[in-house]
Amino acid sequence: MLGWLRTTLVECAWAASKKKDCFLKDRFWRLAARGKKRALVAVAHTVLVLVYRSLSTRQPYQERGAVEVNERKRQRLIRHHVRRLGRLGIAVSSLRLAGPEDPGYAIATPTVTVHASAKHVTRNLEKSST
Repeated sequence: MLGWLRTTLVECAWAASKKKDCFLKDRFWRLAARGKKRALVAVAHTVLVLVYRSLSTRQPYQERGAVEVNERKRQRLIRHHVRRLGRLGIAVSSLRLAGPEDPGYAIATPTVTVHASAKHVTRNLEKSST
């Protein structure tokens, strides 16, 4: 009956999944692990809810801020990526990352030493101060 609405919402979800700095893009990629079509339907539903709220309250849509990563999630992501590098055959021998308790955290320059096969690579990763 309202096939055009579903089609339109899914098209909007596809567009939102590719838009920079949009929380709908983050939502899509978090849910995409279970399947992209399922994630599209979920994002389309979110778009519908946002449109309904905007029309019912007569307030313009306000983009949500970016999802902040707390310290616990940050540490989990670091462990995850170190393990992923290990599975690729890259051994991370030294990893020093600044935390929020360290002075100069916002401008920290963590050093990561990576040993890949017989080659030794050292990289300084600079955190952007934006």
